[in-house]
Amino acid sequence: MLWLTGARQAAAWASLFWGGLHLVGGAIVSVLPLPILPFDPEQSLRHYLFHVLYGVAQVPLLVVAWNSRRVSTDGLRVLEDRK
Repeated sequence: MLWLTGARQAAAWASLFWGGLHLVGGAIVSVLPLPILPFDPEQSLRHYLFHVLYGVAQVPLLVVAWNSRRVSTDGLRVLEDRK
C-alpha cells in the first residue's frame, strides 16, 4: 500500500532491498553447501534449476523497484538533463 502514498521512494528502496536479499540469499547463497548454513542443501540439477527459477522470479521486482525509485510523489517520472 505504500505505493499509493507519498512514501513511494521509501517503498521502492525497501522493495529493491527485499528483492536483492531474496536474489542473493534465496537464489545464490542458500544453494551452496556452506558450513555456516544450518542445513545441507541437495546438490542436484533439479535443485539448482529451482534456485535459478527463484532468482529469475526476483528480477521483475528488482526492475520495477529500480525504475520506481526515481518517481516523484505526483507519479510523474523525474527526467534528468543528460547534456
